[in-house]
Amino acid sequence: MSPRWFCVATLLLLTLLPATGSAYTLLDDDHRKLSLGGLTRVGWVFEGGSHTPNQEAFIQLARLSGSMQTQWGKAYIGGEAASGSFDLLDAFVEVYPTEGLVLRAGIFVRPTPADDLMFASRMPFVRRSMLRTFTDVRLPGAEVVGTLPVGTAELDLSLGWFMPDPAERALLPGGDGNYLSARALLDFENGLGLHLAYFGLMLADNAPLPSPDDPTGATLVQPVPDPHVIDVALMYWTDAWNLQAELMLAPNTQDASEELNWGAYVHGQYRLPLVNTLELGPGARYGVLRERGVLTQRVTLGATLFIDGHFLKFIPNYDLAIRNGEMAHTGWLTLHAGF
Repeated sequence: MSPRWFCVATLLLLTLLPATGSAYTLLDDDHRKLSLGGLTRVGWVFEGGSHTPNQEAFIQLARLSGSMQTQWGKAYIGGEAASGSFDLLDAFVEVYPTEGLVLRAGIFVRPTPADDLMFASRMPFVRRSMLRTFTDVRLPGAEVVGTLPVGTAELDLSLGWFMPDPAERALLPGGDGNYLSARALLDFENGLGLHLAYFGLMLADNAPLPSPDDPTGATLVQPVPDPHVIDVALMYWTDAWNLQAELMLAPNTQDASEELNWGAYVHGQYRLPLVNTLELGPGARYGVLRERGVLTQRVTLGATLFIDGHFLKFIPNYDLAIRNGEMAHTGWLTLHAGF
């Protein structure tokens, strides 16, 4: 099945099936719950700037997932249609040994940015923040997650171990090295949240070496370009408000002469009730990213129309990006359907 027809079929499935929770429930009894989830985004994009303007229909996402949950744990698998095939994205198993404790193992998104904590149904913009430049990868690993009460607040703590991706492992001397992750999230009753996370390479020699793409050996690359990432975020999530500010630092410990790679953004959205299940969510975001000495700034404006009955959203967005003094414009008219 081509990605285009897969996306259309997923969109029809999401709009016709009755919505239960955050996915369609296939089976729910005293022993297990079997659910089917989906996420698709289609629309029209216009790109302008120093290059020739371009406008076209696009398929941003076309995903399906399935999960089975019991009182002891959960199994999840999800994939995306791309280039005429269905590619695996996430596959993991969770075990609940006791209340407030989760053991997770498999392949999943590395647990660093606060932006990834936001459910897809709450995302205010077509694209996530530019911080994903440092973290947009799924890795095999294991994680321990615990929840502790702190007065009227909740403290979520996680500690994880991950393997580098195949391209990184092929460059690391002897294939040695693994990632360590640590995250703390403090959630208050009023919707305020504080987030702190670290993701770093351990027990590996990450010194620059000749690039395999340069036969002369003159070009040097590090096996892991961002060996350490630190993330700090402040969030305020309620039924009406979605406010978030985040700062990510990616220091290079191998070469102190290099400039610090970093990124930050601040965004806000307010949901206004209209009629029945319709809500309008005007929002704005400003982001900045410095990567390998290149500075990019981006301003995003939008006014999402939420159709809550079937997890549908219409997301018109406008992006103004400034990179090395050059300006680019992108307009999005996107229909989002999913969990």
